[in-house]
Amino acid sequence: MDADKPSYGKYHDRLAKLVRVGGVIAYDDTLWFGTVVGPEDPTLRPVVKVDVPFVKEFNKKLAADPRFEIAQLSIGDGVTICRRVL
Repeated sequence: MDADKPSYGKYHDRLAKLVRVGGVIAYDDTLWFGTVVGPEDPTLRPVVKVDVPFVKEFNKKLAADPRFEIAQLSIGDGVTICRRVL
């Protein structure tokens, strides 16, 4: 899934209802230019900065969701693979 970052949480809620146990969802841009783990970078473009809090919050939501096992890959701007287990 690759969409507007502020809505990632809503999309996850919807997709979680559609994916069966054993199914997989992949989310793109979950490292968002490295901003989710690194210090704030004042040189980032405003269009990137505006989505940083949304991506951070989304990653926290995924980590706390007991229905899924997650693996985050540092490919490009990050890809998170979620496998439904409950």
